[in-house]
Amino acid sequence: MRQFALPLMAIALISAPVVCAQSQQPLTRKQIMESADKNRDSKIGRVEFLERMREAFFFVDVNKDGFLTSEEYQRLQGTDPRRFARADRSKDGKLSLDEFLKAITEDFDATDKNDDGVLDDKEVKAWIAD
Repeated sequence: MRQFALPLMAIALISAPVVCAQSQQPLTRKQIMESADKNRDSKIGRVEFLERMREAFFFVDVNKDGFLTSEEYQRLQGTDPRRFARADRSKDGKLSLDEFLKAITEDFDATDKNDDGVLDDKEVKAWIAD
């Protein structure tokens, strides 16, 4: 499940700017869950997940042009240039918000092993462990 490193890093990046600024220590699974779980049901729903990913998109869009370049995308630890190329459906060398969210949705679906539309602690644990 290494391909899921991007959403994990995106959540971590926007969840704890203080942690990132101070020590670059990764967030715990509990911190990630608490950050993304807006309704406090101990699960990350699809809408909650996509909202966090939308925030992450604009957080790493350094020049604020509404697109992610390969360089901006690579600011997220654990990214793979091949994933960027696959997500760039228009083949214009940048990711629109729509392209980014479509790729991230595929990650969510692959992580949601029981297809219930939410990521529970067990699924997040498996996602982070790999």
